[in-house]
Amino acid sequence: MELLLIWLVMGAIVAMIASSKGRSAGAWFFYGVLVWPIALVHILLTPRPTAVADERVMATGDHRRCPYCAELVRKEAIVCRHCGRDIGPNEGAAPARVDDPPLPLQVGSRVSSQRFGAGTVREIAPLGITVEFDKAGPQMLPRGALRLIVEG
Repeated sequence: MELLLIWLVMGAIVAMIASSKGRSAGAWFFYGVLVWPIALVHILLTPRPTAVADERVMATGDHRRCPYCAELVRKEAIVCRHCGRDIGPNEGAAPARVDDPPLPLQVGSRVSSQRFGAGTVREIAPLGITVEFDKAGPQMLPRGALRLIVEG
């Protein structure tokens, strides 16, 4: 009888840890009751789901979501470190996504990218622009990742 009580208590402990990590407490309770030593090690080594971790980071108020790629960036950031797009200063909330204004690009135009440096436009396609970068070679990029270089 005491052994059964110990297994039920350990199943409950496994379920509480699972619940704190955003996992199903009921499923982990049954797993914990069946084989609690293995279940306890398993749940302790299981990482939090990304959504739960992201929400906890957002709750601190130090981060916001990029309006273009939806990845977390620091509140003070003006350029997204994931997609390289300008996200502007934080003014309480992330700005609503707007379509990119058309760039006056032509094949042969000189452009620059924060990630790859300067290059020359080789092809303009609906999904992006192929640019031959001086140092990185050819890359396919979205229009919003480029800046025109005014020569002269």
